[in-house]
Amino acid sequence: MASPRIVDPQRNLDVTNTEEAVAAAHDLSLPYLAGITDPLLTPLDALPDGAHVVDVACGTGEPSLSLARRRPGLRISGIDTEFALLAAARAKAAEAGLTVEFTPMPMTDLDFADGSVDAITSRMGLLLAGTAPFDAAAGEAARVLRAGGILSLATWTDLAASPYTGIGLPVLRRVLPEGTVPEFEALFADAARPGALERQLANAGFTDIQASWFSWETECPGFESWWHFDTGAGPLKPFFDSLDDGRRASARQAMNDALDEHRTPSGGYRVPATCRMITARR
Repeated sequence: MASPRIVDPQRNLDVTNTEEAVAAAHDLSLPYLAGITDPLLTPLDALPDGAHVVDVACGTGEPSLSLARRRPGLRISGIDTEFALLAAARAKAAEAGLTVEFTPMPMTDLDFADGSVDAITSRMGLLLAGTAPFDAAAGEAARVLRAGGILSLATWTDLAASPYTGIGLPVLRRVLPEGTVPEFEALFADAARPGALERQLANAGFTDIQASWFSWETECPGFESWWHFDTGAGPLKPFFDSLDDGRRASARQAMNDALDEHRTPSGGYRVPATCRMITARR
């Protein structure tokens, strides 16, 4: 296959300060995605003990660890290509006494036999329908799933519906010169078209495809927590890092203004989010 295999030279990686920072930055997003964990995992409730579930792009362990708590009798494999994130996931599993296999592996080249997996889940890992990576990942998911196997995924298709980009992008465009921030929305144009994700999955061999919008509220205790979340990781981080002191102050004020309508009586925020939830059968 086109994608090279990833070989982990050490099953238990020593996490350096840099790796800890990478994992910590990834973890900033976890509280904001917690609201979709239950609807994402509910389609797997009927699986028998011993069934094999693969969590694609598991990051530092979610939703793999939530599934392990929910269904300790399942065999769960969490895959990602970032060693630092997988090391953090292994540490979390060990601390919680949970059994999950965290393995470095690209989603476009799954190291599982044909028809050997009972279910695949992905929380914001499979993105951008119509691109080569999505097509390859969908094809691999279809290959490794058994007949009747379940795919359950949540994905962004509208950047305005994601709290991260929905607030962060307008703030950056307010404080940086016009044209500095790329048109990230264009990357999602195909995925946002009605039926695009469903068509790509059908082309990969999936059937009984059910898609719906899912809305929830993300909760944040205060401004500094939100600022670190929106500026500390992901594709917007380099642009926030580039701000001089004056523009940074303006960005903080602009973000505070954008969040004001979502303020709760406690001084925190409750920000709405909407994603696409899709289930399918092989």
